[in-house]
Amino acid sequence: MQNPRLKGVVERFANFKQIQGEFWEKYQIFANYIFLKDVFYKVNEEYPYESLLNISFLEDINFGKDGTMAVDGCFLIYKKEILHLGMDTQDLEEKFEKFTDGDLNIILIQTKSGKLEPTDISTLSDCLNAEFKQQTEWRKFVELRGLCNNFLEKTNKINIKFSCIYVEGKQTEKATFNNSTFTVRVDALKKAMKDYLWIPKDEYILVDFCSAEKVYEMYEKQEQNLSIVSKTVNYINITSAITVPDVGNILFGAISFGELMKLIYDKEKGRRYELYGYNVRDEVKNPAIKKEIIKTITEQGEQFIILNNGITFIVDKQEKRGERGIVLENIRIVNGCQTCNAIVDVCKDTDDFNDRQVSMRIIETQKDEILLGNITYSSNNQNAVTKENLISIAPKIFELEKAFKVFDLERTTPFETVLFERREGQFRGQSVKYIDTLALAKAYISLWDGLPNECLMYRDEILEKFVHSMKNDEFFIKKSIIAGILWHNIYKNTPSLYDNARYHIFSVITRNYIDLQNPEISQLDFHKIPDEIQLVINAIKECKDTNNDFIFPASTAKGKIHYRKFYPPTALNEIDIKYKSLKNAPI
Repeated sequence: MQNPRLKGVVERFANFKQIQGEFWEKYQIFANYIFLKDVFYKVNEEYPYESLLNISFLEDINFGKDGTMAVDGCFLIYKKEILHLGMDTQDLEEKFEKFTDGDLNIILIQTKSGKLEPTDISTLSDCLNAEFKQQTEWRKFVELRGLCNNFLEKTNKINIKFSCIYVEGKQTEKATFNNSTFTVRVDALKKAMKDYLWIPKDEYILVDFCSAEKVYEMYEKQEQNLSIVSKTVNYINITSAITVPDVGNILFGAISFGELMKLIYDKEKGRRYELYGYNVRDEVKNPAIKKEIIKTITEQGEQFIILNNGITFIVDKQEKRGERGIVLENIRIVNGCQTCNAIVDVCKDTDDFNDRQVSMRIIETQKDEILLGNITYSSNNQNAVTKENLISIAPKIFELEKAFKVFDLERTTPFETVLFERREGQFRGQSVKYIDTLALAKAYISLWDGLPNECLMYRDEILEKFVHSMKNDEFFIKKSIIAGILWHNIYKNTPSLYDNARYHIFSVITRNYIDLQNPEISQLDFHKIPDEIQLVINAIKECKDTNNDFIFPASTAKGKIHYRKFYPPTALNEIDIKYKSLKNAPI
């Protein structure tokens, strides 16, 4: 690879994620990570939780390990669901049953260490046309086709979009892409993709080629996408500042769409600014809501300012400039996300609606984030929102974020300090260790509820259990800190080969050392963690059933334990019994 910057990024990524192996293995996983985030962002206009991008997920979908199939990754994205073909077929079926409308994005990725060749294109065409059922991985793809067939028979509201992305390690000559042999094979692949999943429209098929430079550009864009936004704009009219004790200053006014677009959309880069960290949601699942806003803009534009509820900004500082100018520093939108998204959709490619007006409320405050969360909650509680929407701005979550910051860990134990990432991206670019909401929820439920099997399988259900504990457990803050710190310190010591067993390893260790009635972090000796992890791994590998067969066999030649073997609720008890047996065995 000729790009030293990308090499450095990949190596740092691999070190942070504890990825072992050759550089090209690391690069393949990194490419899967970057493209999955990119597609998710295009679908949802926000990035997924890091917890949804664990390395086990990215490794388990490698179709190229035996050299027989030209796919190194296969992802499925439906709204904010991320699926992959390593999942158990029954789990995929359950997920598919919940699909109602919208797009199902299927993404295949091939990562090459060298240049792209025409044969790379035809190999996948052959697979799609011939159905190599004798290959274990290919059978999973045939099963996926069956699932798609089943729900297409039931509904015409799902659009399957099929993408194949080839990632080059070395720059391919431009002439290759114009070569007639190459273009014929690309067309043949598109036809095979279209026929294989009964896709009706050519625009739902994509074959793309990405150089190392493009991968690096995508990485940089993702890193920069959550930067602080400060802008100077002109308003139509605005009140004098109204001072609210213990909060700050508030202004009310109106702004034109043309000036608003400077705040919410980067025309040069063709993307929305990430201003919604305090908004309860970035997407309303019912597209009719945004359609109605767009209809009001286009058909009743002059009246929009009185027909729409407007936008609420929170800023660190506002300062008037001249007759109609105002400087806003560190802009965040806490109400009006759907309005902003509708205005972007209408105005990003035309200036015809720049003179339309929308009302705005600007709250200048540098008070703590609990206050900001309460402002957001109050601005949105007249609308129906889900528990997941509200979790990041619940007052208890702000309290938890602060508790992690002030917890005096290093004076009492050698455990590594970890902060709580209440909203995604808040620690971007900072050299701090953190745990996000979903990871904390799974650590909490694994430890206190003893349900590592559910943490492997579910996301929304785990967040619901976490919210329930937040509302009903008087020791929620303390238990969350213990769960988060122990998870971080145990997981970082867990070999990547056993990442699929991470929640069971964590649960066995913590529940054997922590007094569930009167818990303290110091009850688990930090220095024992590596030995305890290995002991649990040995227990997993030795668990046998009544027929003396191994319950949790390795799923790869390297000895990786497959996560599907951990789905049974009884798995934790079985591993725990074997763990205690090994621990108490005479030396």
